[in-house]
Amino acid sequence: MSLPSYKAYNVNSHDKRMIYAQLKQVDFHTNPIVLIVNSLKDLQGEAMNNIDSFFHDNPIDIFPYSVYVIGDCPHYTGKIFVVKDKINLPKFFNRKPKTLNPKENNVLKKLHLKKEHFNHINAHDYLPIINAYASGQKNISQLQIEEEYLTKISKDLEEHNGKKI
Repeated sequence: MSLPSYKAYNVNSHDKRMIYAQLKQVDFHTNPIVLIVNSLKDLQGEAMNNIDSFFHDNPIDIFPYSVYVIGDCPHYTGKIFVVKDKINLPKFFNRKPKTLNPKENNVLKKLHLKKEHFNHINAHDYLPIINAYASGQKNISQLQIEEEYLTKISKDLEEHNGKKI
């Protein structure tokens, strides 16, 4: 048994039928999924809308792992987490494959059983709670980015005026 790590899929077309066909073959329960739309250049926005509509039309439980998209879609406002490159993905699943010792393997088996139990839970009952929590986390992330930006501006202004922090 191995640790979960990102599984990447290249999205080669912005066409709705092609995206649906490609995403229907993906198993969203085994690993966190990364969809790469960088190769579509100007059609990334349309591809993102089609990916969004796939998840709307096919209510797939993507628990316990998330779906991430690598692309440049600054005007995208959907529910899927979009990053510009692989470096900006959450680092937790950025793992190199390695063999586990027996103790780690036993812990991983227990986690696998808990994950299987979690997959059998009716997610639609808990979805509003999870969405409320996720929106709170997204707000915290946006506030953190804004704070870093304002701190940088403050430092630059103080250095420009001759004062140091």
